[in-house]
Amino acid sequence: MSTFLYAPGIKVYINVEPRPGKKETIDVSEDLVSGNLVRRSDGVSTFSFSLSNTRRKYDSVFKPNDRIIVMMKRLAWVRVFTGYLDKVPLVTAWPKTVDLEASCSLKRLQHWYWDPGLPQTFNLVSEALSAARGDSDAGIAE
Repeated sequence: MSTFLYAPGIKVYINVEPRPGKKETIDVSEDLVSGNLVRRSDGVSTFSFSLSNTRRKYDSVFKPNDRIIVMMKRLAWVRVFTGYLDKVPLVTAWPKTVDLEASCSLKRLQHWYWDPGLPQTFNLVSEALSAARGDSDAGIAE
C-alpha cells in the first residue's frame, strides 16, 4: 500500500532597512500564525497576516513601505506576491500576535498623482486606445 504525502508551504520575507544604506531580509515564516492572500486581476492585491511576537521581537522592526515577498509551494516554490507593507505594529504592551497588511506593487501606481486633464495624458490614453483597436477591446476604443 502506498502513502500519499502532501505538504504545502509558505515563506514570507520582509526587506527592512535597520540603518540608512544597509538592507536586511527577515524571514518571518516560522512565526506566521495566519494569513489571507487576495489576488486581483483588476486592482491592487492584498496580503493580511498575523505573526507571533514572542519576546516582542517584531516591535519597531517594520515600517510602512518595507518590501515583502510571499512564496508558496505545492510541488515547487513559486513567488505569488510582491509588494509593500501598509499596516505594521509599532510597539506592543505585551507579547502577543501582531497583525500586518500589505499591498502588491501596484500600490505605487495607485498613490501616484497624475492629472487626467493634461494634454499629455489625453495623448497617452488616445494612443493606447488606438493601438488596442486591432485587438478585441470590447468597443472601448470607440
